[in-house]
Amino acid sequence: MDQNNQKDNEDLFLIKEALEGNRDSFGLLVDKYKNSLFNLVYKYMGNSSDAQDICQDTFIKAYTHLNEYKINYKFSTWLFTIAANLSKNKLKRRKFIFFSIDKPIHTDEENIIAEPEDKTSNNDTFMLKLEQAGLVTEMLQSLPADYKIPFLLRHEENRSLEEIAQITNLSVGVVKIRIHRARMRLLKKYKEKL
Repeated sequence: MDQNNQKDNEDLFLIKEALEGNRDSFGLLVDKYKNSLFNLVYKYMGNSSDAQDICQDTFIKAYTHLNEYKINYKFSTWLFTIAANLSKNKLKRRKFIFFSIDKPIHTDEENIIAEPEDKTSNNDTFMLKLEQAGLVTEMLQSLPADYKIPFLLRHEENRSLEEIAQITNLSVGVVKIRIHRARMRLLKKYKEKL
């Protein structure tokens, strides 16, 4: 039995146990997927607080709808589908209230400039890493939402095109196109930053 089938069988066993009332079994599923789910959602949303909220909501929704899970799909695929949908919905709601803290806020009376707290450090390496991480996050945030999830699932989670198609409810061909377009946009953005 290969490793993927073994993981799928473990998931099915834990799901069966959870459906029979064993909450610890679902807790093991949470422990198994929480890090990879958080990493994906964080890169999609761009901030830790939203990512934590969405991950929590994902696991709550998965637990309350566990009896609707179809065993012909991988549990992780079902879980990532829930997270992707919750992320998209949150971005739609957030779209209208998002603003940068280091750009002026224009009001009728005056311009207000919110200055971020000074967090300078003597460690140049640490600052360089932060800048690099910020660039990656900024570049990912520049992607349209329709491209971001397929790209992250492919390159961060190493998901197959078929799995990504299931998660996003798209055809494999559309998934390929969106991943390609995301790569092209990121490459263009990277060249602009140089």
